[in-house]
Amino acid sequence: MTTSQNKEQMRFELARLLRTGGVRFYDGFFSSKCASDVRGEMCAQLKRFRYEHKAARDAFGKPRSVLTGKMGSTKNDDLAMVLMMLCFWSTYAMEKLTSGAIVRIAETYGV
Repeated sequence: MTTSQNKEQMRFELARLLRTGGVRFYDGFFSSKCASDVRGEMCAQLKRFRYEHKAARDAFGKPRSVLTGKMGSTKNDDLAMVLMMLCFWSTYAMEKLTSGAIVRIAETYGV
């Protein structure tokens, strides 16, 4: 599940990796499910990502900002979200691995 807070963390991590060259497309990147240009679609989804400001739902609520790449019912942000999740969770796992946390967990459970 994605929340506003972890979406922002994922966006930050993707931006960091894009700035440092940590994200690149493999030359053979393709999809067997999509006849169109998948690389172009992913780039288009990333360019659409923005903060959308929403009014309060009722008199007791408060306005909120939502990070999204969706536009209406025809433009999804699934590819961009998957890329952001991949960047975030791989970095998170590497930080835990280098801190020894994963090794301690593995030792605890005999893995």
